[in-house]
Amino acid sequence: MKLVPLLLLHLCGPVHADTPFPWSPVTINHKEYIPLTTIRQFYHFDQETINGNRVQLQNRTATVDLTVGDQAARINGVRFFLSDPIKTRHQTPHLSKLDLTSLIDPVLRPHQIKQAPSFDTVVLDPGHGGSDQGSAGLEAKHTLAVALLIQEILGKKAYKVIMTRTGNERVPLPSRVGIINRQNNAIVISLHFNSGRKEVSGFETYVVSARQPHPAGQASVALAAAVHTRSLMQLNHARSGHHFRTLDRGIRHARFRLLKDSKHPIILIEAGFLTHKKEASLITTKAYQQTLADAIAQGIADYRISISKKERQDRVSP
Repeated sequence: MKLVPLLLLHLCGPVHADTPFPWSPVTINHKEYIPLTTIRQFYHFDQETINGNRVQLQNRTATVDLTVGDQAARINGVRFFLSDPIKTRHQTPHLSKLDLTSLIDPVLRPHQIKQAPSFDTVVLDPGHGGSDQGSAGLEAKHTLAVALLIQEILGKKAYKVIMTRTGNERVPLPSRVGIINRQNNAIVISLHFNSGRKEVSGFETYVVSARQPHPAGQASVALAAAVHTRSLMQLNHARSGHHFRTLDRGIRHARFRLLKDSKHPIILIEAGFLTHKKEASLITTKAYQQTLADAIAQGIADYRISISKKERQDRVSP
């Protein structure tokens, strides 16, 4: 599977910035849905392939794969989880309006997000610490190691970097939220490593649940798309002799308090499973941690580019 940086979607995208939404939702199972025919026209998807329950929409910059009855989707090869399954009405597939406005449109048109302001501060939140060492008793050590590497990279790029912890101490959740929300013009990256059954592995990223309105919800989705995509690309491609073969477990919604209480765009990354023997043996190496840190830093830069078109439009607007 070939991944394409999602920031390319809007940089080359065919939809003009001020094009109004033509949505005429219909009600299916008490929820508002939009027919894919309308979505195809709006985003200028000039190719549609239907194979059983599977639908693929394509234009010159984007490929969207959907499955009727399923909540998993892919945009340019990157896995996303919808809030509602794809439904059919009168033999036409429909996407929920919630998923269209909270996930699909922010990914396809990040420059259109109204609450995605410019930023110069990055808050890094390395998970766990102190009496809570996290997954396999190793998570706190390695989230901090990666965060320190990202801090070094971003510092050289003139970002202001705030850490919620700088040593092996436990910082209570309310204190972490306080550190985050005291910042201005910021984005937030919370770093974790996962745990689960011994056979489970892979990389996943969480954003605030679309069912809980959040002032930076759409911006968080765009940030997640940029960082998740870049992380998979760099971990799964041989760079500097390293090829880690990380499984894409997707961009997911969650009701974590940290995500809900942040006033800024925020994502929570689970960058592999420390309970998976082979993946843990990679996560704990300097090579994996440096590749991950480089990828997250580049993903942040990708996100900054993705919203810069909006900023340019704002500056020239009367």
